[in-house]
Amino acid sequence: MTRSVDDATSLRVGDIVTIEDADGLYTHRVVELGPETVRTQGDANETPDAEAVPRDAVVAHTVGHLASPWSTVVTSTRPLAARLLLAGLLVALVAPSWGRVSRRGQAVDR
Repeated sequence: MTRSVDDATSLRVGDIVTIEDADGLYTHRVVELGPETVRTQGDANETPDAEAVPRDAVVAHTVGHLASPWSTVVTSTRPLAARLLLAGLLVALVAPSWGRVSRRGQAVDR
């Protein structure tokens, strides 16, 4: 979820912003604030962007995000809990096929 930026002075280091330049729009994290500029870095990049951009190039500011249940499991800080949850889901998917009975009431051989 984003909101437009009316006053770029409210930005802080760590904020995720969308910037408009000659090439279009891109979204990066603020790593340095100057009096008139903002230096950003993409989360997948090892180093900050080469040049700072003017504060008025910031057109949107991320104010929150919605995580999917899958991303919550994958990025869980409790790996054992995540593994147990995934194992439970797997059992729930496979269990209905265990011990199937034929139409004549006899167990199906596998």
